[in-house]
Amino acid sequence: MAAHISNLANEIVESIVVLLDLPDICSLRLTSRLVAAKVTQDHFKSFFRSKTIDLTKSSLETFVAVTQPGLLGCLVQNITLIGIANNPKGLESILRKKTRTVVERNGPIFASTEERCSAEELAKAERDLETINRRCEEHRQLREAGQDIKLLGEALTNLLANGKGALRSLSLEVAMCRDDADKHQRPVSGMGWKYTWQAATDAFKTTMPALAASGLQVTKLNLFNPENFLRCSIPSNELSVLDFEDPSLQTCLRSIKSLSISLSDRIIDETDKNAARTGDPGDNVDWSIAPTKRPIEELRAEAAEETNFRGLATLISLCTNLEDLDLHYFNLAISVLTPEDAKDEVVLQRLAQVSKDHLLNLQKCRLRGFHVWEHDLLAFIQQSPNLQDLTLDNMMTTAYDSAPDASPGTFASILKHCASPSANFQKILFDDLFEQGHLVYFETEGEQKFPVSIWTKGTNTLRLEGREEVVGKEVGYCLAQGRMLGSPQAYFWMERRRAEFGPP
Repeated sequence: MAAHISNLANEIVESIVVLLDLPDICSLRLTSRLVAAKVTQDHFKSFFRSKTIDLTKSSLETFVAVTQPGLLGCLVQNITLIGIANNPKGLESILRKKTRTVVERNGPIFASTEERCSAEELAKAERDLETINRRCEEHRQLREAGQDIKLLGEALTNLLANGKGALRSLSLEVAMCRDDADKHQRPVSGMGWKYTWQAATDAFKTTMPALAASGLQVTKLNLFNPENFLRCSIPSNELSVLDFEDPSLQTCLRSIKSLSISLSDRIIDETDKNAARTGDPGDNVDWSIAPTKRPIEELRAEAAEETNFRGLATLISLCTNLEDLDLHYFNLAISVLTPEDAKDEVVLQRLAQVSKDHLLNLQKCRLRGFHVWEHDLLAFIQQSPNLQDLTLDNMMTTAYDSAPDASPGTFASILKHCASPSANFQKILFDDLFEQGHLVYFETEGEQKFPVSIWTKGTNTLRLEGREEVVGKEVGYCLAQGRMLGSPQAYFWMERRRAEFGPP
């Protein structure tokens, strides 16, 4: 067969190859050098344009090897880097209780049952725990030696040296390894969320310095914010660890046209017991001893540190060619701190303060999960003169009496600006907006999310598309008058919001 294929024209060989699966194509390439050359055309190369790489030593070493000159790894255009959250809590719980928790998911609903483990299952759990603990130690050593940054930097430098001046996209995600050492899963269930957050932080601290040092540019950067990727964010204070004065990093950020980030509150543990908990059902905390509480003044000072707020603003201000911005905020709900203590609104305030003259090319923006002061949100939108597509989802305004214009904390000025002829909006989508804790009902046609005790006119979603629909159409709204009634719609709405916006 190989002899026959080697005599065919390249166009005919390609028409055959497109009908084969990748393993079959690889087998065919092994038959002879001539066949391998004929088979290696556009279809086969397409399998190498998007690659997913675990941020482990072995995977990074392989990435370095396959990006050497002349190898197919140099064809990559879209890279997804996976930070591995090695969580031993599930296996520790299995060995401690001799039972396994089985979780079943139905949409946003999770149901769990306990099943007794056999001797074989317990033996496997013990082996898996040893494997996960070994991986944790290998990861610690890799990071302490700086080998993670070095290896990733080498691979990205190889891409640049071999003619890949820029990547189309670079994405960071997290996968959790919990109750089976051979399986990775998305962190959708929220089990051991602190492991997920730490893996996200480590992946960020590995990737950004390596990317900057390599000189490779990226058109689209996604940090833990792909569609339907739940319960994974980077704490806002961790964005501030970057050396924003580094010229290499500044050059890298200038190349980005699309930026997507999921960030969260800073992790603040109220007591020693909170610090010992990871958010996993397998946590084994001794509650017979009363927790030691930290002073409230200390917690407030930690929540108010400027490093919690400036990182995102500085990062975005350096992305001067940004056209598409997608920001998601996850609320960790530090219960002892009031909303005033938590100061969530300052994140967007800092962004509004630095965005002037920096986001002149921004055309599309999606903001989800933020608490904001009205005048800051309005300033941010107004300072992006070419903004055409705006999405606000699960946003809450609060009053800020100290503002020069005594902002009342409403969405009125936002709606007015979007409808003004001076703005350039072609599309707006406002969904689940809250004014000082009350859900907004837009006075337009559409379905309501769930029944309430006192009927309120309007819909919770405002969707306008086309300039003739947006300009001059200042939509009125009112606030929910009654309480939410128990219903399947209300339950699913609350569960979806918690999965997407917290707390974990």
